Amino acid sequence: MGGMSIRLFSAVLLMSACVACDGEQPAAKPDPAAATSDDKDESKKKEKKEKRPKGKNGRREKGERNRPNRPARERAGRPKRKEKPTGKDKQRRGPQANPDAKADDGSTYTIQLRFHLLKSSEAEIVNTSIDKAGVERLVADVNEVWKQANIHFELEKIVEVQAQNAAAYQELADAWRGAKKAERKKLKKKKGRLMRGTIPSGNRIGKGIDIYMHRYMLGLGGVWGCPHRSVVYAERKPNKRKEMASGSILAHEIGHGLGLPHVPCKKGGNLMMEPCEHRKPDDFGLRKDQIAAARSWASTGGPRKCKRDESDTED
Repeated sequence: MGGMSIRLFSAVLLMSACVACDGEQPAAKPDPAAATSDDKDESKKKEKKEKRPKGKNGRREKGERNRPNRPARERAGRPKRKEKPTGKDKQRRGPQANPDAKADDGSTYTIQLRFHLLKSSEAEIVNTSIDKAGVERLVADVNEVWKQANIHFELEKIVEVQAQNAAAYQELADAWRGAKKAERKKLKKKKGRLMRGTIPSGNRIGKGIDIYMHRYMLGLGGVWGCPHRSVVYAERKPNKRKEMASGSILAHEIGHGLGLPHVPCKKGGNLMMEPCEHRKPDDFGLRKDQIAAARSWASTGGPRKCKRDESDTED
């Protein structure tokens, strides 16, 4: 009886163990179909990345988007704004000849110059010290440069005038001296406006070019400006204020008044080049097209006409 009970107890244990084994669920095996689909998705992503244009650093180049963003004006169906030429685009402009000029007969054209010597007791920057002999020397230098175009300049009159708004311009000059490069960029926006503000409104020449003399200028030798169609010129050199300036820069500014823009800095030299490494102090040549354009305006006895919206200066 005891042995039988032991056998029954062991049988019960064996059956319970089998039931427990049947209740456990085996670990799920990976589905081969799902694995292949995931691999395909990853391979497609890699192909898309490889097809994208890459630059030097392995990144996409700028402007290589499939759908680039358009400006708001274009999205609204409005025409694009006309951009004013600046920097290199300005240098690419050719000479602006007078469309109404008569046929050039090769004669010598004469342009009158009136010099305005600005005076101010409160602003050193505009209080000129040049005398009649100094003005005559400037005119002689200008004629030496422009004789290649057969254009002659005559001194019409020298007048002394009181500078307008001189204190504000002197305040800017004092701030300019101690300013760093980043600060000068901010002050540069005011420089042109305050400089033009020193020019008095009356006593201008009717037919010819007005030359307004400053004692010195901020980083410049002179500028041509519209709409007053005149030159603002410094009697002292830009970097050497103790030395009197020559008339070569004045000849350059008058060139702007005769329709000649700046030209790129290249070997060979040109009167209308900006200061650069290739420019020599005594190289002030002009091309044939520049001479033709300048003579077309000189035939009228004065500078070119300013456009309605033209108010900037050219140095």
